[in-house]
Amino acid sequence: MTPDAPEPPLETTWWPRASRAISQRRGQWLAHLLVILAAAAAYAWLAPPWYFATATILPPSTDVEVSGGVAALAPGVRSVSHMVRTTSIQDMFLAILTSRTAAREVAGRFDLIRAYGVHTETEAIAVLQKHSSVVSNKEGVVAVSVEDHAPGRAADLANYLLVELDHYLKEVRATAGKGLRLFLEQRVGETRDSLAVADEALKQFELAHGPTAPSGADDAAAALLARRVELSTKLDMLLQTQSEESADVSSTRAELRAVEQSLSATPPAATEASRLRRRVKSLDQTYALLSTQLEEARSRENRDTPTVAAMDRALPPDHAARPKKGLILVTGLLLGLIESTLWVVWRARG
Repeated sequence: MTPDAPEPPLETTWWPRASRAISQRRGQWLAHLLVILAAAAAYAWLAPPWYFATATILPPSTDVEVSGGVAALAPGVRSVSHMVRTTSIQDMFLAILTSRTAAREVAGRFDLIRAYGVHTETEAIAVLQKHSSVVSNKEGVVAVSVEDHAPGRAADLANYLLVELDHYLKEVRATAGKGLRLFLEQRVGETRDSLAVADEALKQFELAHGPTAPSGADDAAAALLARRVELSTKLDMLLQTQSEESADVSSTRAELRAVEQSLSATPPAATEASRLRRRVKSLDQTYALLSTQLEEARSRENRDTPTVAAMDRALPPDHAARPKKGLILVTGLLLGLIESTLWVVWRARG
């Protein structure tokens, strides 16, 4: 019994067979190839073009611009949102730009229901979100990209998303500023009333017992009392936006405890005049501080400066990003060669 002959290598069986089949059916092979290539060319030239536009912004490396007195009093309200405390500002920008609220504003502004040929706002928003992207790189640059059939609209959509981001952040900043202003107005009023009462009590005491000269101990104690009120105000404001476990709350509590310990070690007022003078001086310092903070908070509430700076505004692209005609034609040619060759080989076997 003779052993089976070894199977010939692939190149000595399949390719000669394919070559013969192509030679015998050259016209059919070429017809298949041209049909597929023509279909690819038709798709490449008839498919609606998509234009890709990108706008970039560089978020601030720190919380939005509030410094000085207000920032020292309540750093928890410096940022555009207390979300910055738990996530990066880049991530917050990404969340805002990809939100349904921003998409709804853009869809209404550009009448995307009609532009996209859909029937509802929900469908228009879905199309917009499908054809837009927001990314951030390690340098903190946020890129907003939108693709559209119209190059001008693609650029306008990308730029308007940045407008919506700025509008949202301004609203948050104004809301935070209003909350701080109302809080400070209440504390300023309370301090002003307390100062008036304390000042009147000191005047009545000096009328009855004669004026007395202030001492250095009274000035030091008054400064500590004013610092305690300042830290208590700061802690109250922080607790409106942050948890007990936050770093700002913990450090403020620790500083407040240190001031209270210093106060407990301060010699008590030797006389009633000293006690009254300490109270008046501490309330006067506190009132001056809170009044300054209140003016800054009012200015911040009414500020209309941009919250983000655009590095590069989106411009209408000169060329369509897709379809990529060359790639489609090459792909069509390869698929045509494979399909037509397999077809003639299969027909030859039949």
